[in-house]
Amino acid sequence: VFHWAGAKAGIKIAKHYRDDALLELAERVLAASKENIEKCYSAEHECYMSDQKLSYFDASAFLLIILNYLKPNDPKTMKHFKKLESELR
Repeated sequence: VFHWAGAKAGIKIAKHYRDDALLELAERVLAASKENIEKCYSAEHECYMSDQKLSYFDASAFLLIILNYLKPNDPKTMKHFKKLESELR
């Protein structure tokens, strides 16, 4: 998730300075980050897991909401939040 957040910041910086090379790099990192984050989604649990291969719940997955990777009004966000909340009590 931090690669994704950094890439989002990189895009803003690249646009501000009109740096096309930085913009292209940041967009590539953003796309790769999204792809890796989505590989962590478990349809079975309706939640993002800690890792692509590990099936355990971790409070760090709340960062997907805090950093706005997941949108507040998206039903997937609420399912993710509720699952983490119930599993981490």
